[in-house]
Amino acid sequence: VVKADSSVEKLTGTYTMTGDTTIRLVPEDGYKMVKGSSSGGSYYTYTSDSETGYVYITSADTKITLADYTNGTTFKVHPVFEKTSSSSGGSSGGSSSSSDKVTVEEPSTSGGTTTVEVKVENKTSGSTTSATVSKKDMDKAVDSAVEAAAKAGTAPAIEVKVETTDKTTAVNVSLPAKSLETLSAAEGATLSITSDVADVVLDSESTAALAEQATGSTVTVAVKPATGLNSAQKEAVEDATVIDVSVTSGGKQITDFGGGVLAVSVKYALPDGVSSAEVQVFYLTDGGALEAHETSYSGGKVTFTTTHLSKYVIGTKSMMGISFEDVLLGQYYYDAVAWAAKSKITAGVTATMFAPDKTCTRAEIV
Repeated sequence: VVKADSSVEKLTGTYTMTGDTTIRLVPEDGYKMVKGSSSGGSYYTYTSDSETGYVYITSADTKITLADYTNGTTFKVHPVFEKTSSSSGGSSGGSSSSSDKVTVEEPSTSGGTTTVEVKVENKTSGSTTSATVSKKDMDKAVDSAVEAAAKAGTAPAIEVKVETTDKTTAVNVSLPAKSLETLSAAEGATLSITSDVADVVLDSESTAALAEQATGSTVTVAVKPATGLNSAQKEAVEDATVIDVSVTSGGKQITDFGGGVLAVSVKYALPDGVSSAEVQVFYLTDGGALEAHETSYSGGKVTFTTTHLSKYVIGTKSMMGISFEDVLLGQYYYDAVAWAAKSKITAGVTATMFAPDKTCTRAEIV
């Protein structure tokens, strides 16, 4: 990673590589990368016993695969940055970037975790709120969290808090991949993105998996209403709410997190006549099947845990043929009771209670 020096308008340098490499040019705030062209800008050269040449660098990420070149080829990178604007001051309670409207708070330790909050001011277009944290701000937050956690003997955590509006239904947050890589290198490090509309909390395993799979300069986490359902999916969900939770980097989706667990919370108003105990989140397969996930409801948000990302349905237990408040996901008899209720073999002791621990009489069995 090559960064612009804030004391000069342009910075060039020479860097030698010995393995397959992605050149990632990341300017500091107030600078931009100058794309390579016949009139100048960023480029890299290659030299071997039989040939020499140069290649324009036209994007922030440029991959060099050594297998495409002769053994012994030397590569040198010549980045050029150009000053665009000057950055200024901070704000009380932390430091801020005037261009990004981001505030990095001081570390706070509670229990076994030391957390640094990164607050992003509202930037909403229509119903979508987007937030981008610069590498400078994210590096500051990560370095602060890791250093404070090391002193306290705790695990570091970054919480990106995004300001939304009453009209927001979708949230997109972009974070620098290299900063997440630095965070994930610390033992037990976690990442969370929170807002009034949606939260995504990654445990240490999923944070590390995300950083490892990032192929671009940024990682974007998004929670939004799902679109483009096929006929089987539409039939399965009926009029239930469907959301799409995604993580992308370098134009590719990251859906598997190596066994790590993500907790996703979404703002959700209970429909008339539906209690919080009846709310259930399902993974929606391409074939329209519904797979229940552990679900809870509190403070106007429904929360579920998952190990992969896709489309999810926020509905009720009745969608699986079960609406009993005393039959919870994870209990060994959950699937059996769901099948029996959906098949109308049993109706429970009431419309909302099954009494799984009640002794069956001979008449009930018959």
